[in-house]
Amino acid sequence: MEYFFIPLFASVLEIGDELSQSAIVRGLDAPVEKTSRHLIKFRKNDISVLILMVLNLLIVIFMKESGWDL
Repeated sequence: MEYFFIPLFASVLEIGDELSQSAIVRGLDAPVEKTSRHLIKFRKNDISVLILMVLNLLIVIFMKESGWDL
């Protein structure tokens, strides 16, 4: 188990260190108001895609319950 966990822990520590350095460079801890270039909203296209996905899921569930072999 030692041969598995030691490299795993070393990799996790390295990834965590890189993420913290990236956050510092991007200024995520800066005490100023954050700005964005694009306004992110839930729009009509998003709602239509969500409805289509739910309908697809309901059709698959109906077909499974009806005995179709998927």
